[in-house]
Amino acid sequence: MTAPPAHRRTCGPAIAVALALLLGGCGGPAGSSDLGWFGAENPRRYAGHGPLRVVWSERITPEHGGAYLPVERAMAELDPPRDRVYVGSSAGHLYAMTGNGRRVYRYDAAGAVQSRPALDADRDELYVGTEQGEVHALRASDGELRWRESIGGPIRKEPLLTDDAVYIVTDSDVVGAFSREDGGPLWSYSREAPEGFSITEHAGLALAGGKLITGFTDGVVVALDPIDGRVIWERDTSIEVDTEDGTRPRFVDVDTTPVVVGDLVYVASFAGGLYALDAASGTVLWKDAGITGVVAIAATEDVLILASADEGIVALGVSDRERRWRKALRRGSPTAPVVAGRHVLVGESGGSFLSLALDSGREVGRFDAGHGFTAPASIRGGLGFVVSNGGSLFAFRY
Repeated sequence: MTAPPAHRRTCGPAIAVALALLLGGCGGPAGSSDLGWFGAENPRRYAGHGPLRVVWSERITPEHGGAYLPVERAMAELDPPRDRVYVGSSAGHLYAMTGNGRRVYRYDAAGAVQSRPALDADRDELYVGTEQGEVHALRASDGELRWRESIGGPIRKEPLLTDDAVYIVTDSDVVGAFSREDGGPLWSYSREAPEGFSITEHAGLALAGGKLITGFTDGVVVALDPIDGRVIWERDTSIEVDTEDGTRPRFVDVDTTPVVVGDLVYVASFAGGLYALDAASGTVLWKDAGITGVVAIAATEDVLILASADEGIVALGVSDRERRWRKALRRGSPTAPVVAGRHVLVGESGGSFLSLALDSGREVGRFDAGHGFTAPASIRGGLGFVVSNGGSLFAFRY
């Protein structure tokens, strides 16, 4: 392995950008939080509608001229006990900030960061993936590079950590395992993607019963042994997709990160619908072919929240699999939904960031950033962070 190039780390104060007040008055109560992030006496005024209240925003990409505007997919990783927020951007930087927006350091990743970093606060380790297919292992406290390795293919999903290994999945349908100590490759698994176009999303990784589970562009869901990458089971959802003329559907991708609830694994085929699989064997326990275009799933004890390119946001009862409600989005496709207490937080790719009532789907809050949202929100204790397509990190209360 050749020695990695030098990486620049710069420190400096962040400039908190006060937003224009959309509604009169100040924001509502902060709710609970680990350290009372943002400060109880923060003088900056809030923006937003309903329970959503933006506290500050900070630009993390340069201003873009002309009609071109990048898509920002990076999620923030939160560490409230240490007052840290870690977030990347398409400009190729990873930022560490305090909860009130002060910059602690900036790490140059030499490639766009379009995923959520993985943090192990106890071991002071942070793992960052890039569009260039590189994994950067940093010292979280100061951004010092520990090691860097390449897997090939864009990394747009959060690394998954165990005691000894870090696992990566790429948009090129490769899963790889690396030693956390020195980055040494442990094993890799790959599938050949079908010819033609595919959905821009890709499934992330989940651990269930000692199995590493993910989905692929060819519609196959695979459970791997995390020790050696051996296939434990696989389930091909594409063979169950029916079309009127008998031809193969154009998009059979399984783009949803598996959601594990007890012994069940929920995944969705873009064309084939929602599946509940047995975590131990991959057996299909039930399938709902009526909900298509699903790219993300969130779960509570009572309901599944589905983000669908065809239908918007759909709430499905866990016990009866009946639709509780549906919320059509009018300005683009939805981000992955995030359940926050009795609300669902979701962004529109060409519109607003929304808060929906969990029990009814009714819109109860929103704020606009001017360019829409592709990245999901990160939340903790009444506080949230989301990156807009315009390249700004928004800190909000919900």
